[in-house]
Amino acid sequence: PPADAYRTDLAAKALSEITDDTKAFLQVFHNKTASNFGIAALPFDANSDGVLVSADSYYNPFGIDFGGGGSNLRTRFTSLGQRSSFYDTVTDQVVAGVEGFLGETWKWDFALNYGHIAQDNQTNGYVYYAGLRDALGPSFLDPATGIVTCGTPGAPIANCTPLNIFNIDDPQTIATLKQYAVSPMSQIMVQQKGFEANASGELFNLPAGAVQLAFGASWIRNYQRNEVDYVAVANADGTCFISQEACGSALSGAFSVGELYGELLIPVLKDVPFAKALNVTFGSRYSNYSNFGNTVNSKVSLEWRPIDDLLFRGTVAEVFRAPNIGELFTGPSGNAPQADDPCVGYTNDPAHAAACGAPTGATGIPPGGIEDSGLSQITGVVSGSVYAGYDLQPEQGRSYDWGMVYDPSWLDGFSISVDYWRLALRDTITTVGAQTVLNGCYQDNTSAFCPLIHRGSDGQINFIAWEKGTGRFVVFDVYVRTNLS
Repeated sequence: PPADAYRTDLAAKALSEITDDTKAFLQVFHNKTASNFGIAALPFDANSDGVLVSADSYYNPFGIDFGGGGSNLRTRFTSLGQRSSFYDTVTDQVVAGVEGFLGETWKWDFALNYGHIAQDNQTNGYVYYAGLRDALGPSFLDPATGIVTCGTPGAPIANCTPLNIFNIDDPQTIATLKQYAVSPMSQIMVQQKGFEANASGELFNLPAGAVQLAFGASWIRNYQRNEVDYVAVANADGTCFISQEACGSALSGAFSVGELYGELLIPVLKDVPFAKALNVTFGSRYSNYSNFGNTVNSKVSLEWRPIDDLLFRGTVAEVFRAPNIGELFTGPSGNAPQADDPCVGYTNDPAHAAACGAPTGATGIPPGGIEDSGLSQITGVVSGSVYAGYDLQPEQGRSYDWGMVYDPSWLDGFSISVDYWRLALRDTITTVGAQTVLNGCYQDNTSAFCPLIHRGSDGQINFIAWEKGTGRFVVFDVYVRTNLS
């Protein structure tokens, strides 16, 4: 990948008259961006990364195993230098269609749309842990050669150099780590294609003015594909051939939505006492999602101008938002969220067993409880809801907007507006953080968050899977704006 960041843009537009009232148009957009960044040297966590440092390693002065869910060893391979990540992103979009007029007031358009985003990522500074397992396993000093050798005297391992992970600055350690250096690749591709047709114009006249109608239809298909290098393909326990933070999974998915909408403006009164203007707007949208089914959402708006200088306005609308393609089908990726483990000090309290694990049985948590790891960051795995196995549903709710605008004719250039809005949502789509997962499960053994917590036999957190979740949300506010020019 290039070492320097750059950006290239291309845009083209074309317009051609077919008849006096009909035009064809074409819009093409292309963008290519290269960017990169560097972060701290690779961290190593024997338990989270699924690597066992054998008690029988020649270089292990402690005589106990590290990793495998037992005692843990953490370090950072600073002798390898920092990790660096390079991104190549290409964005393309093409819109083609026709537009025109019918009669004096009607306007229409039809357009086809295609767009995609493709992003390639390469990250340097990782180590192929699968190749290091023999190097971190049992090893011995061969008396015949005076060389430290992988394996045991009865079963030496050829072409293997034992690794002294307890001295990461040792030249032999650095050489062995570099021997297993890898630069995993990943790719995300998002594609959207569809069409839309719209028309608007006047239907007929009332005493207060013309009744106006706008309507249309659209169809869109969204598709996303995530690909990862084979060394980064995650196992069921979240580990892979390299550091767990870089593990992921190939994932793809698509959905489509077809929609019909209509909006009608009715002028009720005009130039009568206490109503210089009174207009009502009705609107409705029918949506058919391939993955969520059908929904109809409507609104009603009112504009009332009792005098020339004063306007009152208000809207009540149903709210609906389906999860987007990324919230559904983004593959897992590692990160390091800040979180405090509420289970520190836990011993044997059935009320918190789901969050902390049982002190006996398969998890093997020590009866003495879970000790403080001393870390403020843990390993997290963020993904879309499909990979996490969570049935993410659309947001639904209602919004209320009321306001007024005062433009006094006696004070030129002065305007003041006051707006009040209130929004109530069910199943609000938001990111669920690692701390929320920990706290939610700790407080409720039956919480859906509990299966997202993965611990080792010592009770320490190996990783937390966290994703988009849902909740309830109610907010209201008042906004005041003045202008004097």
